[in-house]
Amino acid sequence: SSTAIDAKNFKDRIEKQVEELNNYDILQALTTDSREEGIIDDIRDLRRYLLLVEQQIRREPHNE
Repeated sequence: SSTAIDAKNFKDRIEKQVEELNNYDILQALTTDSREEGIIDDIRDLRRYLLLVEQQIRREPHNE
């Protein structure tokens, strides 16, 4: 589904930056890359995307 592809794209972008900067330590990567367009920007994008996904899930009836 497109939702899974979108989430994977965010994951891949964040993972690549964290791996390159600090061997998968996301908190250390945030202190290393303090640019507004850096890793924090991808984290913010992912957060907003997941809020939209949650909103859509709550709107649509689904099987439990």
